Amino acid sequence: MRLLEYVLMGLGILCFLYLGFIFLATRMAADAGYLWVILGGGCILLALALRRESAFPGTFPAIAKISAGLILAALLLLASVTVIPIFSHMGDTGEDDLDYVIVLGAQVRGDVPSLSLRRRLDCALLYATRSPDTRFILSGGQGSGEDISEAECMREYLVPHGLDEGRLILEDASTSTMENLAFSAGLSDAMEKRTGIITSNFHVCRAIRLAEKMGYRHVSGIAARSVAFMQPHYILREIAAMLKERLLGNI
Repeated sequence: MRLLEYVLMGLGILCFLYLGFIFLATRMAADAGYLWVILGGGCILLALALRRESAFPGTFPAIAKISAGLILAALLLLASVTVIPIFSHMGDTGEDDLDYVIVLGAQVRGDVPSLSLRRRLDCALLYATRSPDTRFILSGGQGSGEDISEAECMREYLVPHGLDEGRLILEDASTSTMENLAFSAGLSDAMEKRTGIITSNFHVCRAIRLAEKMGYRHVSGIAARSVAFMQPHYILREIAAMLKERLLGNI
């Protein structure tokens, strides 16, 4: 029991240290940081509860301990079932010679693409060389702190790097993945054609499932590498996002 207390306490402290690290590394730009507060706080509270029970047996009634155990087991099972498909799509490379590839937007700092967005765009450039007839839908509106739309930022990056502007379709109104897919379909016949989705590796699974639910008939994912030190945060955030979309019936 004492070992479990130490493990839980250590995990809780690591959660808060990691949260502080990513906040410093991203200049407080990491969204959904509250998830690490919940996870770390939960581990520490559970460790303290176990220590209290060890010192004063019977502090918590049996029904409370059983209920807490069942809830914890259910949460772990739900997270495990959710994370498996996320990992299964993180290496997707897509099919060659697709009719369309939708490049999902990511944060723009002023008019400069973030590292995550640059990696998606570099992935698009690589795909374009092996599939010269594919058209690219650059999808992303303008958010807070962005001087131009994500779609325009992507165009300004891709064209100087050699991608023919005639192969590009700009969708510059969307603010979410669902809007990315819906608005892209409104500008093309991508929903009926063979279509790929370029996005960060952790996000591929959700993007594909959203597209399939919306009616895309032949959709595949193309995974761009994500920032290594941010990967635990991205995965935790993606688990929460997947659960939310399931609850809403979107996937």
